Amino acid sequence: MSTYEERQRDNIKRDELINECCGNNDSAKEYIHILCAALRVWDDVYDQDYPVTKDDITDTYKMLFISLPSNKFYKENHDLLFAQHVVLYNQWVASNRWLDGNKLEQMYAHFYKEGLNEIIPLVTLITQGEKKMQEVSFKLRDYFKSKIGE
Repeated sequence: MSTYEERQRDNIKRDELINECCGNNDSAKEYIHILCAALRVWDDVYDQDYPVTKDDITDTYKMLFISLPSNKFYKENHDLLFAQHVVLYNQWVASNRWLDGNKLEQMYAHFYKEGLNEIIPLVTLITQGEKKMQEVSFKLRDYFKSKIGE
């Protein structure tokens, strides 16, 4: 479970990366913010380690069923982004399944839990090209690397 302070610190890093990865594409920024907000609530509900209100759930429902599908960036890049969503979902399921497994499974669980972050380099590739994607990808990995078990 992350503390409030850790979440605030991570949000600052996340927002820096989002601004860098999306450049001037406001709908791409909105897309990533929608994903991050919805997945934060989803993870909190699943882990039961942080309070989630009915309003949080209602807001998430709106994000997933209205805001995300109507987002300009998402609509323009639907096929590529949806395919990535499927991969990220499968990684998240595997991560949670293997958290309490043997050492090898725990290592994979640790790796898989960071799968959501992979949307950042993909959005960078779409908005700014391969060179910028590589820059952002290295920064992303440096910002959010953690020890196994954290």
